[in-house]
Amino acid sequence: MSENGLDLSGQVLHQPDLSDATLVEPDLRGLRVVGAFVGGLEVWPFAGRFDGPVLVDGVDVTAFVEAELDRRYPERAAVRQAQDDGTVAQLTAAWTAVRIGWAGTLERLEQASPEVREQRVRGEWSAAQTLRHLVAAVDIWIGRMLAETEAPFHPLGLLPEDYPLEGSRALGLDPLGSAPWPAVRTAFEDAGRRVDAALGDLTDADLGTDRTGLPAPDWGPETRTARQCVAVVLREHVAHRRYLERDLATLLG
Repeated sequence: MSENGLDLSGQVLHQPDLSDATLVEPDLRGLRVVGAFVGGLEVWPFAGRFDGPVLVDGVDVTAFVEAELDRRYPERAAVRQAQDDGTVAQLTAAWTAVRIGWAGTLERLEQASPEVREQRVRGEWSAAQTLRHLVAAVDIWIGRMLAETEAPFHPLGLLPEDYPLEGSRALGLDPLGSAPWPAVRTAFEDAGRRVDAALGDLTDADLGTDRTGLPAPDWGPETRTARQCVAVVLREHVAHRRYLERDLATLLG
């Protein structure tokens, strides 16, 4: 349980009314819901991953969900297959699949109104904020961790919302500000080219080597393999495109 969380673990609640409620980052492992009125229920697992089976009327639906997501977002499977023991060629192919998926999303965004690109849905990041976050992800995992340097952040980058505000400002970032869409898109595309270049410089022998760096000052130093650094960037791009497409469906119908 988090410091500010409500601990209901192990309790039995009779007829609680959770209709239209939103649970943010709850721990639902082992939760049983019995005799429920269910309709319009949404579950978005942390980082898009199930920690175990999810049973609906005794039927495990996780395999169905995974297969359907792979059908909608083929890059998911490519990244999953390459992230643990893939070669540079496989990681590059997975990144290419990610870029292809994003090309379609960016085309939709270019055709959308400025208001749509800046609109948040249910408190989630807007399209512009999503791209800014991915710029920061590349800064962290390619520019700093993979390269083992304390490279500066792009000023349009956006760190996770739980990162201290003053910490972001100390890095030259403005998490509360906005930026013109062309500048945001340019920063996003430049970040993508940096991933291209990093993959071009890596060898298969490099992938298992440790890289120690400071992702962001308030997080402290971390050690990851070169493969893990690249894999984080790929997974971030996959997950955030999926969330963005979900919200665009709400905004555009």
